[in-house]
Order: sequence, then structure tokens, then C-alpha cells
Amino acid sequence: MATVKTNGSRTQNARNLIDSFNECDGDASAYMFIGGVTPWENEEEPPVPDNSIKEYYKVHNEMLSLKRITDLDVHYMIPRVKWISGTVYDMYRHDYTPTNRSHSGASNLYDAVYFVLSENNNVYVCLNNNDDKPSLVEPQNISDDPFVTSDGYQWLRLFKVDAETQRLFSTTNLIPITSDDVNSLPEGAVYTALVDDPGFRYTNNPEGPIADVPDYYCNIVGDGYGAVAKVRVRGESVESIEVVRPGSGYTYAEVDFTEGNVYKGLAQLDLQRNPLNPGGNGNFRSTVIISPPTGWGYDTERDLEIEENKEEARHRLALQMSSRTVGVFSTFKDPLLDAYTDVFFRQIGILHKVKTRAGYENSTSLSAVHSVKVNQILRGVEFEIGELIEQEVAYVDNVGGIAVGKVVSWDSDNNILRYVLDETTGNDKGYSILLKGEERIVGRTSDFVVKPDTTYNETLQGTNFRVGYAKPEIEKYNGYLTYLTNISPIKREPTQTERISLTISF
Repeated sequence: MATVKTNGSRTQNARNLIDSFNECDGDASAYMFIGGVTPWENEEEPPVPDNSIKEYYKVHNEMLSLKRITDLDVHYMIPRVKWISGTVYDMYRHDYTPTNRSHSGASNLYDAVYFVLSENNNVYVCLNNNDDKPSLVEPQNISDDPFVTSDGYQWLRLFKVDAETQRLFSTTNLIPITSDDVNSLPEGAVYTALVDDPGFRYTNNPEGPIADVPDYYCNIVGDGYGAVAKVRVRGESVESIEVVRPGSGYTYAEVDFTEGNVYKGLAQLDLQRNPLNPGGNGNFRSTVIISPPTGWGYDTERDLEIEENKEEARHRLALQMSSRTVGVFSTFKDPLLDAYTDVFFRQIGILHKVKTRAGYENSTSLSAVHSVKVNQILRGVEFEIGELIEQEVAYVDNVGGIAVGKVVSWDSDNNILRYVLDETTGNDKGYSILLKGEERIVGRTSDFVVKPDTTYNETLQGTNFRVGYAKPEIEKYNGYLTYLTNISPIKREPTQTERISLTISF
């Protein structure tokens, strides 16, 4: 049994991911997070995530901060292909296969380079690359109709990606698909026909020298209707074909350049009057290029202010542009309450179906660490980020002893200590337990000593304290880890903004 993973499924998987970021009821569904406080064995070469259950727990243990992902943060992406003079671009074809490859060698439309981003920030599709010749004239025409530049390339403007959108939602190699200033052309229209075999012994004066025919006109036949081709014969062979009427509704088509079906002009063709015989040896062959199943562009008569229509427009464009990559963008910067400064992070990821503790539902940002409200400083200056702290905890139900944590933030303005539990925070018995109670907390490296405020039951810096302590704002070890990347350490500075761009390909 011969099977294949279809190209359409790749774009649909991208759509499923985009849709999953936003629930229909408007509730938060996914968050981008930063974490990873434990140094790598080689900080310059982070390990590849192993996708294990062990790693899932470790990610949760070392998670620091989460930022909600909204529909404005997520985009279909396509390669950033800037127009450069002298480059031979692939043309759009519906029939690329391993035996019919593009100029670049792609055996699949999804791997072909058939569009460019011009200086006017418009994305143009190459409908004809003039028989694999270099492109010498940048496409700039902003009309909605296909056009031919003086170098023989045929282009179609599809949509615009303005400079601000590029700045916010682009990477070095990718740009977003937007629903702004979108073209709109009929489904099943045809715009390009190629000469595969020009044949021989064709004539441009079928009725004698005094009845010279500059060009023939004939129908493009198939399962659509209305398309017309202009066929030029020179030197007893078919030199070129121009589609003069695109028609609509075609999924297959051919140029009907046969005796009795060609005419001297459009008027004669429309009236079916005075058909001609172009002669020829019968070897002429051509390929009519069929548009994508959704046509080109989007029906902009619909109200694109409606969010559902915007999403449908972007999805249709994604199919037309063979997009199978999703870009997710987020910013961690002060004064974001849950983005702690001076701590190093080494992981970035996406967590779906996040379950929060009561009072934090649908929050813009979330803290994934434990917090302590300090009442009194007993000794020293401040905690060191990354050092281990300890506290003697009374035994309850045979659980107690020395509690150990790792410092990820010390807010000296508000006297808030934040810490995590990980594989390094086990006590002398090998147990890792939470800090609690009124006993002093000691920094093992800094020798900074503080006393918790067990009478504190208020909200401070977005954190709800109860008897001086606050648990993470998410329920640990829940949700789907959709994406994870390990990176070299980045330190969060007070004045620093981390603009994070993740790309997920299918």
C-alpha cells in the first residue's frame, strides 16, 4: 500500500496549533515560559531535550515565569525571500514531483522558492520565471491583477507585510503571513500556460499571406470555464502562450489549440465565427498552471474586522504559500511582576492547558516559583541568586528537618524571597521539602539571615501570601509541554527586555 503524508496536513497541523492557543470562550489556553536555573555541563553547548517524563518534571521544577499567549502573538510564517536582481526564482506550479522538479531542485511545492518580499513590503508570487531565467526587474506593481515585468517574469501581488509587523513578528529567516491588504482572485482561475513542445509546421497565415494572423485565440478547456489563451506562432512553431482571460473553476485544463477551435480575435472566438486551421505536425504540447484549491488571496468583500474572517484569511494564505511553520512571539520585560531580575534562565517553552491556582485564572503573567515574605533581616546584606538556602522545619506527620531551596530572586524593596526546589535542594536525608514556619532562613553562601513574616496575609507584587508564604501560581506537573528549547544562559537584567521568538515547523 502506497501512502504519503500530504502537504495539506502540514499546514492543517500548523492551524491546529494556532487554534489551540486560544479557547473559543476567551480563556487563556497557553503560556510561554522561561526557566532552567541549573547550569548545563557545558554552558556553550546546551543538551538537546530528550522528551522524557523525567525532563517534564525537571522543567516544572525549574520553571520561573510564564507569559500568556494571545492570538496577536501567533502567526503563520514563510521564508523571508528578499528580491535580489540576477536570482532565478522558482515559479508556482501545481505539478512539482520528483520527476518534475523546480529550478531550485524542489520535488514538492512546499520546498520551492516561488515568492519574494519586495522593498515595498509586498509579497509577490512568481507565476512564470521566463523559462528559468534570472529576475532582473523587481516587482513593484500594486494592482490586484497578475503582471509581467520587462525581464519576462510574471508576478502576482498577494498581501502586504508592513514594516511594523515585520519588526514585531519576524525572525532573521522568516516573515509572518498577515491578513492586511490582501489580494482577491477567483477560485480555479488560470493565469499561466507553458509551452512544453512547440511543435512544427504551424502557420500564422492559414488563409494565405494576405490573411496573416498575428496571434491565435482559443479556449482553455477543462472542468472550469471562461479562460482564453493567446497563442503566438513564429518560425512554424508555437513561441508563447498568454492567458488573456483567467476564467474560474479549473482543477485541470489544457489549451485547445486545434483545427476549428482557434480564431483570429476575441470577437470571433466569442461568436464562434470563422474558425481557423493553424496546421502543424500535432506535436504541440502545453501545461496550464492551476491555482491553489483556495484560489489566490481572500475574498476581501467579507468583513476582515471580524476575527473569524481574519483567521480564515490567514489560513487560506498559508495554504497558498505552503506554510507549515508557526511563529510564537512574547516579551519578558520590567515591570512585568512575574519576570524576576538577576536570575539566569536556560530554557524556553510553551505550556498548554495550564491549570492555575485560585485567583490567578487568565492572568497575563504567572509565577512558577515559591515565595516568602520576610519580616526581619537578622544578618548580612542580601541573598545571592542561585545559592542554596535552608530552614529548620518542625516535624509534622514524620515530615520535617532541614528544608533547602535555591534562590531565584531577592526583592530587597519589598522583602520578598523567591526560590525553587530542584535536584540540588535535597537535605541531609535526601528529602526536598518546602520552607514553612517562623524559623530563620539562612543563605549558605551569603550567610544572609532573615526571619519570615508568618502574620502576613496580603497580596504584594501580584503574589497572594498566606501566613507569609506563597505557592507557585500554577499547579505544578500539569499541562502539555508543547515546545521546549535549551539555550545558553541568559541573565535577566532590570532594564533588559527579552523578546522571545519560537518557530515550530511541521
